[in-house]
Amino acid sequence: MPIPGGEVTGLYHACFDPNMVPGGAPQLLTEQMAVVPPALGAADEDGRWSLTWRLATTGAMKIGVWRGCERRALVDVPSENMPTSLPIQTMLSRTPNQWCGLWRATSSQYLVRCAEGSTQ
Repeated sequence: MPIPGGEVTGLYHACFDPNMVPGGAPQLLTEQMAVVPPALGAADEDGRWSLTWRLATTGAMKIGVWRGCERRALVDVPSENMPTSLPIQTMLSRTPNQWCGLWRATSSQYLVRCAEGSTQ
């Protein structure tokens, strides 16, 4: 997205109907938050999908969960006891209602962190 003096990376989302017809203009998902690429996505069998990203200004990790075009959650991930990088993979689960991230801790060890919440 061009801005005076440079460019900022943001996340956009466009909705499509079942016939793959666009349902309006793309929406800026990250509001006024510049992000550090890449963002990670995940989806579940119930039509929910998530994006995980880091803010360019603070490095804080955020998770957004949507069902179709409706945002259901936008949360800050506490930095306490969390890796400083984005996970290498994310997933959504409905039983229980969780978001999970997978990080590579060493060449042979991985770390999984999950968060539960209501995003129905």
